[in-house]
Amino acid sequence: MKLEVGDVVAYKGSDGLFSSIIKRITKSKYSHLGIFIGSGLLVEADGYTNRVRYRPMSEYKNSLDIFTCKQLTDKDRQKICDYAISQIGDRYSYFLTLWMGVKFLFHVLLPYIDTKSSKNCSELVNLAYDSINLRFCPDKWPTPEQVISSELLVKIGEY
Repeated sequence: MKLEVGDVVAYKGSDGLFSSIIKRITKSKYSHLGIFIGSGLLVEADGYTNRVRYRPMSEYKNSLDIFTCKQLTDKDRQKICDYAISQIGDRYSYFLTLWMGVKFLFHVLLPYIDTKSSKNCSELVNLAYDSINLRFCPDKWPTPEQVISSELLVKIGEY
């Protein structure tokens, strides 16, 4: 497997109540996403630290699937990483995650005000790719499963 910057990593582990709830509600084996930026680092919107942050990929050893978008140029990949890095320090959006849970559990679309300074993991990945005019799905706030199910992404391995 050749991991490249801009690749999407999907967490399939099961440590914690939050991950279990996300996987159950979305009927997915994935509860979390990040973007590989090189040097063994990911950028992720992390609910445990309440921030968009860097994280060593090694902390997810044996619990990640890796997805790539074959049509990306090196310039596209760098723009995706630049966008993700520019979001470092933003808050994690617990409200958005709760809103998405209500949407999936009860099929009710409540009003949502996008603050742009907080996001969850799948929104971060979606927006990073949107910065080069690629959208994984029409939903502005996709689940991890909706992102990795995009026809733009291909699974290339596990980590």
